[in-house]
Amino acid sequence: MEISKSQRQTTRHSLWDCVGDAEHQVLVSLCPRDLVQLCLVSKKSRASTEPYLYSNISCTWSVKQPCSMLALVQTLLRRPDLAEHVRSVSLLGDDLNKVRSLRDVPEIATAGLDLGLMRKTIEVSKIELANDWTDQLNAGTIDPYVALLLSQLHRLRTLTLERNFVEDTRFFGGVFSSLLPGHENVQLSTFKDLRVISHNMTLYSRSKIITDLLPYFYLPALEQLSLSVVNPAVFEWPAAPPDATLLTSLSLRGIREVHLGRLLSATPNLRQLWWKWYYDEDFENPSNQPIVDLDLIVAALIPIRHSLQDLAIEAQTEVEYLEMPWLKMQGTMKGLIDFNLTRLEVPLAFLATFRPANGVRFQDVVPTHVRTVIITDDLWPHSAFFREQGNIELIEQNEWDDESLFEALKDWIDTWQQSYRHLSNISVPLETLGPDLDREGIPVIADQLRDLCRQYRVAVDIQ
Repeated sequence: MEISKSQRQTTRHSLWDCVGDAEHQVLVSLCPRDLVQLCLVSKKSRASTEPYLYSNISCTWSVKQPCSMLALVQTLLRRPDLAEHVRSVSLLGDDLNKVRSLRDVPEIATAGLDLGLMRKTIEVSKIELANDWTDQLNAGTIDPYVALLLSQLHRLRTLTLERNFVEDTRFFGGVFSSLLPGHENVQLSTFKDLRVISHNMTLYSRSKIITDLLPYFYLPALEQLSLSVVNPAVFEWPAAPPDATLLTSLSLRGIREVHLGRLLSATPNLRQLWWKWYYDEDFENPSNQPIVDLDLIVAALIPIRHSLQDLAIEAQTEVEYLEMPWLKMQGTMKGLIDFNLTRLEVPLAFLATFRPANGVRFQDVVPTHVRTVIITDDLWPHSAFFREQGNIELIEQNEWDDESLFEALKDWIDTWQQSYRHLSNISVPLETLGPDLDREGIPVIADQLRDLCRQYRVAVDIQ
């Protein structure tokens, strides 16, 4: 029987039609390269594939890998519908600070870009920086293009930024500053869905101006934030203090204890805090002093005392000419005992000061509801020159060793049955603090500690 023309047309199917209901399962399993190839099969496959191809964007710019982000920016400006698919952006690369000279930094190729379209997009945004922003498109820096990319992403949920892309943050910061009161006429993304931000850079970079980054705290849906900044001389919010009630996880590097409390007062529901105490004598301002103020650290944490469950503190100083800075340790962290922490990670020097002789007991600091305690060896050893009345003497400020730590641990363990019934894991730097020349006694002490912990069914990790 002969098949009519209309019947032949209705029975034709493309390969993509055969995918049927399995379309989502197929597309979500493909890598970006395969998605690109699938876009070329047919108009129908392209329409189905593009939302998956553009949902998660990752660009790397490094000494060995040229920047491909600029072409992406142009594509999104020409086809704004694609920008609506973007949910996650990762701009990766952190090695440009290691090049020997600026001549070794990979050039940002602007040839072939539609700079007219980019200028028009910036001009219609009505942002205050528009004139300077358009002028800098030919300057060879990445900041104007990062700002342009993010300004178009209205449904962005996750943002990861590494150093190479945010060494300068003027225009990038201007985009986020447009969210503040008084900028209602600006026609850029409001980032209403942005929930997770990781803005990671080293603490000695020439940028990371805090005024460019504080607008993050005003984002309406922000839940997780990882941020590196240079400690400012004066801390001021760019507008009325934010109320970041949805922010529950914060990683913060660079802010000193003198400003920490004011920042945390804007995060009343914070459950997880990772904070890096950092001192570099090259950053000269009144709030960056060689003083570890333990009382002030606890006071800074008071605004999140009832919500905080996981507290991790690290400590670092910059070494100049093989010399560590002389640090003044004042106060204690005894106020931490009243917190409702379930996990605590803290340097031994912060937990019990530099000197065992000061008599700060672990049980006077560690909250009783805690399940996991990690004691680290940050600021050990810490040999510094003490200068007084013309005399210069090299002194080891951190006086802890394996034996003094073991004695402090035994004293704390004696309180576990009565006060630390939820404790299940501890980690201590017992081996690290042991002598280098004669380490025969360390296994004995370590075995004794394991036996003591085993009695209370507490797992111990000895570092």
